[in-house]
Amino acid sequence: FGHKYTYKEFLYELVPHYAKAFKNYWVKPNEPVVIALPNVIATQAAKFALNEIGAIPVMANPLSNEDEFGRYLSLEVDGKNLELC
Repeated sequence: FGHKYTYKEFLYELVPHYAKAFKNYWVKPNEPVVIALPNVIATQAAKFALNEIGAIPVMANPLSNEDEFGRYLSLEVDGKNLELC
């Protein structure tokens, strides 16, 4: 939280790092992934990284309760179930 990133660092260091992590978790193009994080740099990096690999970021309120997350995970996008990030 204390580190400040330049736009160049964000795009060329942080986003590729997140994209590699998502690929290591077998996230594939056109796959929807739920992001339930507060509005911090990691949230933006995750969105950019998912877009970079062609996945579909689906934003969720991080303060959602268990029932609400259950509804997120029961949704389908293009016939695919959502995965939680």
